[in-house]
Amino acid sequence: ECRSCPIGVFFMVFDHITQFHLDALKEIGNIGAGHAAAALSEILNKKITISIPNVRLETINQIINEIEGPESIVYSVCQYFSGDINGCIFIVFHKLAANHFLRSLFNIADFDISNPKYQSDGKSALSEFGNILSGNYLASFSDMVGLRFSLSAPIVIMDMISTIITEGLLMASVESDYGLIIDTILHGEKSQVDSEILFLPTHKSFHTIFSALGLNL
Repeated sequence: ECRSCPIGVFFMVFDHITQFHLDALKEIGNIGAGHAAAALSEILNKKITISIPNVRLETINQIINEIEGPESIVYSVCQYFSGDINGCIFIVFHKLAANHFLRSLFNIADFDISNPKYQSDGKSALSEFGNILSGNYLASFSDMVGLRFSLSAPIVIMDMISTIITEGLLMASVESDYGLIIDTILHGEKSQVDSEILFLPTHKSFHTIFSALGLNL
């Protein structure tokens, strides 16, 4: 985890990150989102598009507080990646957004993922959706910057966002003080669903990522 590197080096990395670098990550995200939308459209036999309007760098505490505070319950698809870079990636839905997506998917007006009758199918669908979105984002990322890594199987968790992030980092055996919030909008034929991708690489991996994007340190 680059524990031998001075922590000041990492803060210097973040100090030198510009909108250019965030726009590059946004463009990578939109390419991955396009591939994910095509895959989902084929699976669902419906026209699906996915857009990424914004990417921003935040501290972990800022991320937690921004997603409606640390006590808010959300649904998240959690995965970790390892290889040239290491860390966690999360697809985060608020409950209303998750249910809206699942009602459209299953065409069941009263679908509620917290209902035991629907919970298994709901978690399975969110897991598949998250895996497609994360997988295509990271595949595009890998293609664009030339870094290679593998992605773990997805796990769906319903909990406070603070707990989800903490458990995800522990699961991946990594530490991170900063992450990227990638705003993600799923557009259906008659509706849209808002979610967030949280991309949390390790300190060392952030250094590797931005060096690959041309940031001289």
